[in-house]
Amino acid sequence: MKKHLFLAMLLASVLGLSALAAAQKQLDIKLEGPWILFTGTMDANGTLVPVLVAVAPLGATDTEPIDEEGHFHHSPQLSSGNGFYLPKPSSSSPAIFCLAFDRCAPDTKGTFPTPDPNYTPEGILTLTGNKANKQWRSYGAQNDVVILPMPTYYHADGVWPIQFHGPKHDPGPSYGPEMDTIGLVLHYDKVQATRLRLYTCASPAQSVITDCKVEAQDDKKNLIEVTNTGTLRLEMRAPDTTDNCDHHVRYGFHQMLTLLDPSYANYTNYRYIEPAQGMDIKDNGIFETSASNHPCFDDDPDDQDDNRSTSTFHPAVMTQESTANETNPFTEALDRVNAQWPSRDPKLNDEQSFKAARKAFNQALALEGSLRISDVTRMGAFAELSANQIGILIAELQLQFAQSKSKDRNMEIDEVYKLDKLRRALKAFANATKNGADCRAAQVLVQ
Repeated sequence: MKKHLFLAMLLASVLGLSALAAAQKQLDIKLEGPWILFTGTMDANGTLVPVLVAVAPLGATDTEPIDEEGHFHHSPQLSSGNGFYLPKPSSSSPAIFCLAFDRCAPDTKGTFPTPDPNYTPEGILTLTGNKANKQWRSYGAQNDVVILPMPTYYHADGVWPIQFHGPKHDPGPSYGPEMDTIGLVLHYDKVQATRLRLYTCASPAQSVITDCKVEAQDDKKNLIEVTNTGTLRLEMRAPDTTDNCDHHVRYGFHQMLTLLDPSYANYTNYRYIEPAQGMDIKDNGIFETSASNHPCFDDDPDDQDDNRSTSTFHPAVMTQESTANETNPFTEALDRVNAQWPSRDPKLNDEQSFKAARKAFNQALALEGSLRISDVTRMGAFAELSANQIGILIAELQLQFAQSKSKDRNMEIDEVYKLDKLRRALKAFANATKNGADCRAAQVLVQ
């Protein structure tokens, strides 16, 4: 009898431990892209809880990147398979969010940066902060700010050789080379939540957890939340380009630096970033400035020097559209494309290719307002289909014009020009909805 009782108690304890272990799930958050990281605290019922804050410099992103050299990253996204793009700040609402594990800022007892002892330690590009640039709450007016629970450990999800040059733009490096993380894995030991939800934080406080209690949602009223699959991705993907200069790294770092140090006074040794163009067999960086010919480096001032006092910007910036009153980075871009469609023209309306193009675009418009990644991808697919049909229409019209005896060639040329402009706009929107490439931009930790 005692033996049976002992076995029963042993079985119960094992099952209890199994249930406890099942409830205490682990979670990894993978960061990729030019995120700026800060450590801070939130007030949780009178107790200061440490948090890790990730800032996405939105000056480094664009949803209409008509820029062949690929300066702009894709918009920041939150994903565990499917997921959402993050809302942008508007003129009336900053974009400060809290990622909740059941609630905002649970006390994980973690510190940062604490390397995971099970992995090879790799360094994070670290800049010394000052009183001004450590005020991360002020960055939400023009950037996305995400408050994360403090991780237990971190390890690298990729490193890349990087060096820096001073304000005189000499080929000789002012700092480095060094291997810095181009991806971070934030590890959490105990996460009981089955859903990970984003909350909007009220302005201007964001100092206590009750400031972050409004569930974030897109214009379709979809709650911005994902399933806890064990891995969550918080990413700013690289542009789809084969350019070997890594303009997105150079321009993205410029946006990070000007956010932290608008006058370039505090980080003079980091004025220009130079990512290695490759690595040798021993993983040493191969830097362009080691050679006599360095066209990517020579273009750095074009990539990274914006004189905001005189409103002189890099040409790529001029393609960025103002979306000050739009929190969805795709809605206004889609509306701009819609405005380029020709007014009612009986001749065009009778063309099957025009009808097919308009039908496909209307299907994209039906999804407008959603930040769900799969919906945005479908918008892009419909825009691509519409662009292809417009291309067919242009070819048909050009054949008709060639066979006609019309004397008004200027009107025919103008009609084709407007349709081709529409086709290119549809293509550009479709490209902006792609999920992007792996990014070699380093994360920056401000301490």
